[in-house]
Amino acid sequence: MCGVLLRVLFFFCIVLLQTFPVLADDDCLLDNIADCVQNGSWEMKLKRLYDIDMGQWSGQAILDGSTQPATDGRRFCILAYRPQGGGRIVRDYNIDVTGPFEDSSYVLRQGSKSLPVTLTLKGQKSANSYIDDSLANGTVSVDGINSESQCKNYEFSIIAEVSSTEILNRTAVGRYQSTFALVAYSTEGFSQTVTEDFVVTLDVIPVYQVNQLQDVVLDENKITPENRVYEDLDFCVFAMGAIQYKMSLRSQVRPSSSFELQSGGDSIPYRARVELDDGTWNDFTQAGSTSVGTLTGSGVLNCGGSPNSRIRIDFPKPQLDGLTAGTYTDTMEVTVEPE
Repeated sequence: MCGVLLRVLFFFCIVLLQTFPVLADDDCLLDNIADCVQNGSWEMKLKRLYDIDMGQWSGQAILDGSTQPATDGRRFCILAYRPQGGGRIVRDYNIDVTGPFEDSSYVLRQGSKSLPVTLTLKGQKSANSYIDDSLANGTVSVDGINSESQCKNYEFSIIAEVSSTEILNRTAVGRYQSTFALVAYSTEGFSQTVTEDFVVTLDVIPVYQVNQLQDVVLDENKITPENRVYEDLDFCVFAMGAIQYKMSLRSQVRPSSSFELQSGGDSIPYRARVELDDGTWNDFTQAGSTSVGTLTGSGVLNCGGSPNSRIRIDFPKPQLDGLTAGTYTDTMEVTVEPE
């Protein structure tokens, strides 16, 4: 009998089980990223934070400016998240702004001078939630919502505002500027922080203010040694930075000619003159002409209550002879401008 050889073949199947980590996306490589950090699969990014140019202050009650948007209109945004299953898990974060700060206010600086500026964070942090908070009050919290997982869902602007009162109290022209830092940090999971500097700039140009003007009533019995009827008008000329200026007068009766008081068909020619810094007088040859000589404005708003400029109205007393009785008037417009 022939032997039978039985073979049992055993096949072994080895299955290699591999786990694939969830990787962060490549947003940190985008050109418009201001700052971006990654901790494994977690990522936090800050995009499109630009400077604030407030422009020139020339007397406005409030001057404001905003962080500039991108060319397509998008504002800066902050997002903390990690990819998951084709979507994202979004985390909460806080926002602070650091920089020059005095007496409970952010400040812009020009040398040793400080100008208070209000910085306000505004934006839509979710579909039905808005932020409009002064950053000087402290940390602003943002709640991440998984259903709103794009940076465009968390876009913001920083608004800078300066009041004319604060500017006038400092009485200095020139550029005020400070650098601030926006700091955003996650408040759950891995600790992540993104930060970016932004510069706030404001230019204060020379500004003049004329006040304390009153009507002038001439008394025919008030006469100079030269036998001229006269009256002086004292008023205040404020000049930002106490700088020199020139003055011009415009007559309503004779806008482009010599000065006259009129009543009906009668008139009284008169002279208008301004007292210069050295105590001498400069005559305005006609309406619209400007002063010749040094005039310096007060560096104190409203001149501290004491007028610093004087215009004199006068005419020879004999001009009153033979005039028809009546009230003779003219309206004068005073203009000051840089010398």
